[in-house]
Amino acid sequence: MWCYVTNVPHNAGDVHWVFGRRNAILTVVARLWKRLAMSEYPQPAEIQRLRFRLIGRLHDKELCTPMRCVQASGLESVADFGGGSGVSVSNPVANLWRPSFLTCISEIPERRIGRLEMEKQFVLMDVDRNVYEVDRVLNAQTTNIRSFGSEWSIRLQRLHGGLSDGVDVVWVDNGCTRLAILPTRGMGIWKANVAGVPLEWHSPVQRPVHPTFVDQSRRGGIGWLDGFNELICRCGLGWHGAPGTDVTRDADGNVVSEQFLPLHGRIANLPAHSVTVEISDDGAISIVGVVDEAGMFGGHLRLTAQLTTYVGSNTFEIRDTVQNLSAGSAEAEMLYHCNIGRPFVGEGAKLHIAAAEVAPRDSRAAEGISDWPTYTGPVQGYAEQVYFVRPLTADDGRALAVLAAPEGDRAVAVRFDTSTLPWFAQWKNTQAEADGYVTGLEPCSSFPNLRSFERQQNRVVQLDPMGSVTFEFAVTVVSAADDVSRLVQEVADLQQAERMTVHDQPNPEWSP
Repeated sequence: MWCYVTNVPHNAGDVHWVFGRRNAILTVVARLWKRLAMSEYPQPAEIQRLRFRLIGRLHDKELCTPMRCVQASGLESVADFGGGSGVSVSNPVANLWRPSFLTCISEIPERRIGRLEMEKQFVLMDVDRNVYEVDRVLNAQTTNIRSFGSEWSIRLQRLHGGLSDGVDVVWVDNGCTRLAILPTRGMGIWKANVAGVPLEWHSPVQRPVHPTFVDQSRRGGIGWLDGFNELICRCGLGWHGAPGTDVTRDADGNVVSEQFLPLHGRIANLPAHSVTVEISDDGAISIVGVVDEAGMFGGHLRLTAQLTTYVGSNTFEIRDTVQNLSAGSAEAEMLYHCNIGRPFVGEGAKLHIAAAEVAPRDSRAAEGISDWPTYTGPVQGYAEQVYFVRPLTADDGRALAVLAAPEGDRAVAVRFDTSTLPWFAQWKNTQAEADGYVTGLEPCSSFPNLRSFERQQNRVVQLDPMGSVTFEFAVTVVSAADDVSRLVQEVADLQQAERMTVHDQPNPEWSP
């Protein structure tokens, strides 16, 4: 749906003009040239990428209009845009950036031109291009992006010493919400602070652990826990859930493969090879990381993880795409371990979620089914309890889970797209503070059981070669009683659509 004119300058990034119809090409080029000449934007050596998008409404009912060539003043004709055909530009812009090439990634839609929106992209890390911008600070002063104020910043830091040696942290501050993202640990989120309220938990693992210090096969396959302390930790991509031997059989019941799968998969202990920052004129800040989960004779899944927040917002959104880059089909699973401690968890805290069904995972969880949504204070020797949920979906295609603090003046809300995250798990771990007093709110594509069981229940995602699946959810923190009440009422209103069934024993279709 977009066409990119890309000019690669010497010793700089690349500049992309994205336009929605043919007669806009020269306008975009002219405006960019004028603004660069006036130094309204950073000069080419400082630019990683400028992307101009023409936002408008569809001109007619046709979704796409073929465009086989461009004929305009200053541009020579280019026949058939497929495959990145070259274009000669005879205006002064070409004197700045050579060589130039044009790639049309699909046919261009006819659009009525609306506003011109600018998006800048800065590369913090790219292994293939040998880019590593440690200690680089992006803010209104260093980027000259001032259209939405100056109370925001992004910084890449590398930790040194101990088990954190070599861990990269991207600090994102939108003026209200401060996030610590860990590219070294699968783009997980270490911790956050929203309007002065900490969003985190205190694990016995006190600092981020570099993956080289995590032996996932340790302790019978639960060595993953040696690095577990994030606010949000991805579990996947090929599998998640309890450790065990996964047996794959063909249609005749013959064993095709047997492999031991440790707890919660590999992705949380795989580093990103590319991290970029995208900043839009409307105040959107996105951190995009790319992580490969691959092995010889083991498939190739790629995670493109995007976290987006807006300047001044108390919300951040995650949009992950998992793509199968192998020549054969592949399986995928994803669970988001959203781990929350004080001040949101405490004696009397409660989880509010509209659900069709709730069931305990096992006999231990069944012991507490009568008060599954509520939390106790810390209990020495407490054994974890997990409850599986089939959530109800609102008109916007998302489910809503709200963790309300005991005082009713704070809450964390998780909204998730149930088209690809149709299940939810509640992890209650109200043990002693020193041992990790925490709860997990966990949207998931399948329940955290051994993959062979989830496969039998048809909950494992099947990806064709080059196929992909996208997972989306958002986290919001509120710190006023009225806002908490509105969220709780929203859950109650959604529950009116269907009566909740609470099973007092594990559901055999959900638990092995």
